[in-house]
Amino acid sequence: MVNIEVKSREDMVLQIFGQIFNKDVSELSKDTRLEEDLHAKSLNIIGLVAMIEAELGTGPTFSSAMRMKRIGEFINFLE
Repeated sequence: MVNIEVKSREDMVLQIFGQIFNKDVSELSKDTRLEEDLHAKSLNIIGLVAMIEAELGTGPTFSSAMRMKRIGEFINFLE
C-alpha cells in the first residue's frame, strides 16, 4: 500500500514538472537535473512550489526548493 502511495506521489510530481517545463512525463525521471536538463529558473521553482502545494497540500519552501538539484529530491521531500 505504501508503494502505491509513493508511486502516485511520484507520478504527480513528475506531471507537475512536465506542466511547468512543457515536457512529456516520459522524458522525466527522478534523476532529471533541474538546472542542466530543464534549465530551471527561479520563476519555474516558484511555480513548482505553488503547484505541489496546491496538488498535494504540502511541499518544500521556496528556499528549500532552490537548493534541490534533481526531481528526485522533490519526491523524497514529500515522502
